[in-house]
Amino acid sequence: MQSLARLSLVLLLAVCVASLAGCGKGSAKFTTTPPAPQYLYVANDDDPGGVIAQYTLPLTSTSTPNFSLSINNVDGVALDSSGNLIAIGGTSVEVYNAPLSATSAPAVTFNSPPAPIGIALDSSGDLFVGSNGSMGFYVSDHPLTSSSTFSTPNTNGLQFVNGAAVDPSGNLIVSNNDFSNNTGSLAVFAPPYTGAPAVVTPALSNTWYFGSAISGTQLFVPNHYGSSIDVYNLPLATSSAPVFSIPDTVVPGIVAFDKSGNMYVGSQQGEIDVFAPPFSATSAPTVTLNLTSGGNAWNIWGMTITR
Repeated sequence: MQSLARLSLVLLLAVCVASLAGCGKGSAKFTTTPPAPQYLYVANDDDPGGVIAQYTLPLTSTSTPNFSLSINNVDGVALDSSGNLIAIGGTSVEVYNAPLSATSAPAVTFNSPPAPIGIALDSSGDLFVGSNGSMGFYVSDHPLTSSSTFSTPNTNGLQFVNGAAVDPSGNLIVSNNDFSNNTGSLAVFAPPYTGAPAVVTPALSNTWYFGSAISGTQLFVPNHYGSSIDVYNLPLATSSAPVFSIPDTVVPGIVAFDKSGNMYVGSQQGEIDVFAPPFSATSAPTVTLNLTSGGNAWNIWGMTITR
């Protein structure tokens, strides 16, 4: 009898355990957090009527902005590591704190260099701004506050600065143009960004270089005059030349990349073209969004994407 009782107890415990396991499995709930959307910020360099518009990615040919911030003469935008939006335009630098909305107002404002164009941030958050007024570039150290100031301009070996990017080694790459003979080159300045450039690439004819961006080990430079995106291998050397060029007839002025590696090209004609990797001389846009409609002209000089 004792053996039978023990066997019954074992069987009863087995049934209970199985029942509990089944209940646990049936009631378990697994939740996943959807990935945060990426946002594209596009600046319309108009005065009056300039705006910075936010778009949710992926972009389509019928995308409309989530909202727009009114700011005139926007000649460059960038996002810092905290997602704060930095805009240069007219006579000021303005910083909009994240998260951004239609009611966002500048949290920081300070004086910009003369005729600013081209903007870049290094890994420390230091701000680089090009200037056609002084034909050079300026640096403002992190953190940016309303009392921030810029360094004296570095004009060594430069003509007209129309774009800037910081490579993975912290070097500043400046788009340098000589409008008198329609040539463009790239000048590389190593930290602390004083003195002459460490590298200047050969000047190319029929070339005006503007707002470049880096993807992987390559630099993508809008050739405003040649209606193309010129692609260089990094690091740049004094003999560097484009390894290939991507035709784009929209008169490109600025490029940016999303986290999937897609390239966005903004133009003075108010158009954004999206190119998907891998890139080559035969690449063509997969999406085209025309922002100039209904008499509202767009002149895109600033563009950036959340990471």
